[in-house]
Amino acid sequence: MKKYPTGLVIAQDYQMELVRSFLFGGQLDGHLPFFFVGHNENINIATVPQDIWPLGGLYQFPTSAVAVEVLSSSANDTAAGTGLRTVSVSGLDADYNPIAQIVTLNGTTPVALTQQYFRINGFIGLTVGSAASNVGDITIRTAFSQTILSRIPVGQGRAQQAIWTVPAGRTFFAKHVSAGIKRIKAGDFVSIVIHTRAAGGPWTRRITLPPANTGTNFVIFETNIPAVVAEKTDLRFTAVDVALDATAVQATILGVHVANADTFW
Repeated sequence: MKKYPTGLVIAQDYQMELVRSFLFGGQLDGHLPFFFVGHNENINIATVPQDIWPLGGLYQFPTSAVAVEVLSSSANDTAAGTGLRTVSVSGLDADYNPIAQIVTLNGTTPVALTQQYFRINGFIGLTVGSAASNVGDITIRTAFSQTILSRIPVGQGRAQQAIWTVPAGRTFFAKHVSAGIKRIKAGDFVSIVIHTRAAGGPWTRRITLPPANTGTNFVIFETNIPAVVAEKTDLRFTAVDVALDATAVQATILGVHVANADTFW
């Protein structure tokens, strides 16, 4: 397994490995291509900061592994319904190790998962009826406090949250970061910050993306040397300032996570 030296310029060699990782679908030496997309459709001046996820507000990370359950707001998202029938839930256990489960939906009745989750990293529909996507909002929540950890909005088929945690034994190389706003009217502006937090550490501001409605509504951040995020690190995109109410925001990150790589960020 190739190790990446700390503190060295490895741009050219790593760029080639990044390309090969995507071409070979993650079958190169423990490399797994990865991206996530988050949406927040209603950010207001009085309610910032807000994380980029469908529910708005600041995301509440569990402080320990918890029992979770999945349910829909529609009775049509069920085993023989017209909406989504099964979903895949992936995340991390208390030791940050990856865990996953396929869940058969039961409409508005909660379905308990068999494992406790410390983080939810992925939530996506697998099988569907004649509606071709989910008819209701499909939610993962904690079983006791009913704190929402992830949601697939109506018709989206997968979770839409710019929130993720690097698994144990992996290193994430972030190559592409983008953020955008809808053009409500001239003068719209939102400042988006990427924060990271190592296990047991404080939240740290890493990048600020200020997409404004002045010719383009997207800001794209491309790195020649990928930004490196260590194992067990939480990432979140947060809108910290906005010019107009009811601003809708999208954020995306694209890269590769690698087994057992040294880190230098």
